[in-house]
Amino acid sequence: MIWVIIPTCGANGCFDDTLEALVQNYKARYGSLKNLVVVVVSNTDETSSLERVGANLRRWKLNGLDYRLYEVPRSIGYVRAVDIGWRLCEAADNDYVAMLNDDVVIKGDWVTPLISAVAHKPGVLAGASMKHLGPDGYGYSDSRCWKPQCHYAYVEGWCWMARGDTLRDAGGVVDLGFKGSYCEDCDLSIRVAESGGTLNQVDLPLEHKSHSTLQLTPEVQKMWDRNRQYLREKWDLVNGGPKHACNHTTDVV
Repeated sequence: MIWVIIPTCGANGCFDDTLEALVQNYKARYGSLKNLVVVVVSNTDETSSLERVGANLRRWKLNGLDYRLYEVPRSIGYVRAVDIGWRLCEAADNDYVAMLNDDVVIKGDWVTPLISAVAHKPGVLAGASMKHLGPDGYGYSDSRCWKPQCHYAYVEGWCWMARGDTLRDAGGVVDLGFKGSYCEDCDLSIRVAESGGTLNQVDLPLEHKSHSTLQLTPEVQKMWDRNRQYLREKWDLVNGGPKHACNHTTDVV
């Protein structure tokens, strides 16, 4: 079974396009929607957005889609939405759990490569993009990441997959000590590594719209700064961090 968690606030119609592409590409690859469960946490104070997300899911149910929907008539933040999505999953240890942001452009089969990356070895967290984490709590993707102080890697949270047992061994998907969004993906990757797992980057036919769908207000910047500080203190990044944090590969699977 494959569980795909999608948190959404229904903004800008991104969810509608992502869901349609997810369903269409899965059906094209596997011939049906069997073994796929989409878990949606819809949180917004815009009634029209809540209604549109629900209606879209019901429409796809007529075409065979199995889904779980949790609706909250206010914004609860990305971290809490992800946590709810994880709790709604009824994933067995050998089931696959994927995270997909609602602003990801799907251009082909992304599920099969991720399954191939995590299926044959326990403790693997695989995703579309990886960065290296510096002691300052920032992620680096350029040459700076090879400096001695950047020993920690993480799978970016906009698209990843792991087996159910991997996530349970790591203590779940998110630490609710993080607020709103940001740095929770770094924390998950370190927890997977701390539990003896590995991180893999997989070449996938996906495009992330990234911060183009987010308004960077002073409040959001303050939240990011707070989460970064929480991450640095939790894992003592300035003083070397966890001893297993380097259990990763930067090779593309």
